[in-house]
Amino acid sequence: MVNAKRLMSALRRPTFATIVFVLGILATSSGIAAAGPTGAADGRTGDPAAREASAIRASSAGAVSWTITPADAPGVFARAAAVREALGFPSRASTTGRHVRDGALATEYDAVDDVDGAGAPIAEFRFASDGRLEAAVRLDTARVDGRRPTASVALVAARRGLAAVAISPAGSETVEADSFQGGWQIHWGRAQRGIPVRGDETRVHVRADGFLGSVTWIEHQLAPEPGRRIGRDAARGAVAARGDAWFAGTQSGYRLDDASLQWVAPNGLFDATASLVSSVPYRLAWVVNVKPTGPAALSVSLITVFVDAGDGSVIGGDVVE
Repeated sequence: MVNAKRLMSALRRPTFATIVFVLGILATSSGIAAAGPTGAADGRTGDPAAREASAIRASSAGAVSWTITPADAPGVFARAAAVREALGFPSRASTTGRHVRDGALATEYDAVDDVDGAGAPIAEFRFASDGRLEAAVRLDTARVDGRRPTASVALVAARRGLAAVAISPAGSETVEADSFQGGWQIHWGRAQRGIPVRGDETRVHVRADGFLGSVTWIEHQLAPEPGRRIGRDAARGAVAARGDAWFAGTQSGYRLDDASLQWVAPNGLFDATASLVSSVPYRLAWVVNVKPTGPAALSVSLITVFVDAGDGSVIGGDVVE
């Protein structure tokens, strides 16, 4: 099995040809499979309510945190109380809070946790450093009596909940049945002047009992648009030059997918001197997918490259095993 950390480390080196050659050798052995998360670590097993909170808690793993109280952070607890009431979350017996500084993700936030009389968690709230609501998750179990909300009823509930917490998503929504947790997932992707912002979204889960299960709002600062943009062909050419260097002298090759304009988070995936995570604003970029062929494709299914839409430099990307 290919080790994900080893692969990511190798990708940060100036030349990718070495790792492709190694992957080509690995692919010739039997039992090769792409590494991926399994079990409870990714929130796909266990209690559905706990899975709802995994998106909030996952990012805080390994971060530095300290306790906050209503005495030293009254605004945080007041905001949590307002969101609790606005979304119709259950009453709590007690509440605790913490401030989290996550160096890996270059972010800080405040989290408030509600528990019931038995000490079981029933809700969690997360606020950005500027006070903006990032997520609210209800953790108690839905009690379903056989009557489930229709898609249209769920959409009305989602819109009403977002309005109650002053979130106004733009664009059209996607409504999908949640076969895993029950109920419906309503999603709005963020776009700036018609160009999608990669990873930014507003999402609401309406539970099978008709109550709101969660609200998440992910929105990043955007850099100014470049005065002049390079074209799609120029972006693909820049990535092709990289691909030629990566796979030179190996038994593997690659093909390019069409490029698309997106707002992206720059990162140091292809720059050993830069951090894999950046706190700088999102930049407009051409996003080009590289699909390895030959032996390397058995271990790396997709390499995504971000090409700055203004100056044509490679500003990061992603890799899928």
